[in-house]
Amino acid sequence: MEGVLSLGVFGLARGRLDALLPFDVRVVSPDEAAAVPVAAFLLGWDWQAPAAARRVRGAGYDGPLIAALDGYRVDDIAAALAHGCDDAQAFPLHPRELAARIAAIRRRAAPPLRTRVHRGRLEIGRDGSDPLVDGKPLKVSPNCARVLGIVAAARHPVPLPRIAAALYGDDPPPSKTINTYLCMLRSIMAAATGEDGWLALHDGGYVLHRPVG
Repeated sequence: MEGVLSLGVFGLARGRLDALLPFDVRVVSPDEAAAVPVAAFLLGWDWQAPAAARRVRGAGYDGPLIAALDGYRVDDIAAALAHGCDDAQAFPLHPRELAARIAAIRRRAAPPLRTRVHRGRLEIGRDGSDPLVDGKPLKVSPNCARVLGIVAAARHPVPLPRIAAALYGDDPPPSKTINTYLCMLRSIMAAATGEDGWLALHDGGYVLHRPVG
């Protein structure tokens, strides 16, 4: 394993941390996950872990999130993936394999900015460029288009502060400004598609379309 990767951890017993010695390990609260610069976040999987995983994503962390399991149980693996984890690994953890999995997750999650995103009937640049619905141009303001691109390209629900930061950097406007963009986009997308449920709030962030069920 080349170099030293920083690894945020939560919910792991002290004895479990011994296997992570090759990493720069930092014990981090799920609510602070986005504020600590780490290569990945490792979450000990127990009955509290689903809520913790949602808190990690709700805090705006969009990097690799890996569940650390006591054993390979299908129900635990499925639950971890359903609640926002990118992967699930059982103890004993092997540092070289863990580092390789982190690299693979980061590689998959980092396509070029100019990549077009295809989500159902919508096609849009990750930077909000040239939005199309059913192949026809969607008439929206530049800021609305950027919001649509941010949410469409995200792999997890996008919290409101993250949308604001992506649009305005360190000097975001009041949250009602972003809410106005979201409200306008809901109306525009509903008119263009004949469907409701666009830009819906889900698990503490915004998703392109309301999940079914």
